[in-house]
Amino acid sequence: MVKMNTKIALRFRAVSLAIYSSTLLLTLSACQPEEIKQYRVAKAPESAPPSVLPAAGSGNSALDFVAPAGWQPEAASGMRLASLKIVGGGDVSVVTLPGQAGDLKSNVNRWRGQVGLPPLENTADIEARVKRIQIDGVEAISLALYAPEGADDKAMHVALLEQNGINWFFKLAGPRELVKAQTKAFSAFLQSVKLPDSGQARPAAGSSKSANAPAPATAADPHQNINPMDAAGLTPQPTETELSYTLPASWKEKPPSTMRVASFEVSSAQGLGDVSVVSLAGDGGGLLNNTNRWRQQLEMAPTDSEGLRNLVKDIEIDGHKGYFMALYTGLEGNGMLVAMVEQGGQTWFIKMTAPAALIQAQEEDFQAFARSIRFHAKGERT
Repeated sequence: MVKMNTKIALRFRAVSLAIYSSTLLLTLSACQPEEIKQYRVAKAPESAPPSVLPAAGSGNSALDFVAPAGWQPEAASGMRLASLKIVGGGDVSVVTLPGQAGDLKSNVNRWRGQVGLPPLENTADIEARVKRIQIDGVEAISLALYAPEGADDKAMHVALLEQNGINWFFKLAGPRELVKAQTKAFSAFLQSVKLPDSGQARPAAGSSKSANAPAPATAADPHQNINPMDAAGLTPQPTETELSYTLPASWKEKPPSTMRVASFEVSSAQGLGDVSVVSLAGDGGGLLNNTNRWRQQLEMAPTDSEGLRNLVKDIEIDGHKGYFMALYTGLEGNGMLVAMVEQGGQTWFIKMTAPAALIQAQEEDFQAFARSIRFHAKGERT
């Protein structure tokens, strides 16, 4: 390759493409130093269905960040607000989830499971492994994880913060040596992030809104702060339809709420689960859109119509054809069991959220409960 000083290179750039071939231009561009660039991720278009919008799309402005040298931004997927690739196989993602996205312990143990590390039960052990940092003036936690010797070569650096009801997950993942080499770049990337302005007061560092101090939940109801429609912009449909059903032995009925037609707690050796029954008007947003919304909440990749056929099973509820699916990856994180059925111009959602081990153990009882449901006009229930 012919060496050129800066002045010559600039002259070549100024010459018309009609004179020089595209091959020569590609050769010249390869000689230029790699630039660090600032990017802005625009908010999601308002024409998209609310059930599949990234949570940050509800903000009033874009997400700004500076991509370090060697980081190449790519098109974001359905669950990613931003996505970048690193030369050598590294991957950086920015994911947002609405509402309460798990406590510190469950998130740390989910990430540990992803690199082959055992879970931690002691709160002090977890606290000792995380660092508290600032991202755009908001307190966040960060954590570095490396696979144990003899396991698959996996590592990650993660950061988590909560702002105005939205949980932000920043993750660098790749082989051990690459992740170690990119530690400073990842830190610089986090410091460059400018969060969208939602127009609400931003929580002060160390306040109860910080990532390491999620909204409290009692032992009796670990899901009390979770909106059953998961803050996805869907409004439950008022209904005069009454339900009857048969509860599994380990389920306990809880009072319904303005959002829920019925509510239950499931308690077993695998942990605590929450079951909600909610009614939405019409098709409730559609099976595929809702499935991808639920998968996003579990940090699972979105699926398409063909993939959906492999996920759902038919289930009959009071003579109506419905759909059932189980969503979880491994047994180290959280999962969902969902049944949905259209009846009387509305769609009914029966959903369990729980640790994945409990989800797996409760699958038969959940389906039996869904099949036992009967719909009654107001006053007809006996």
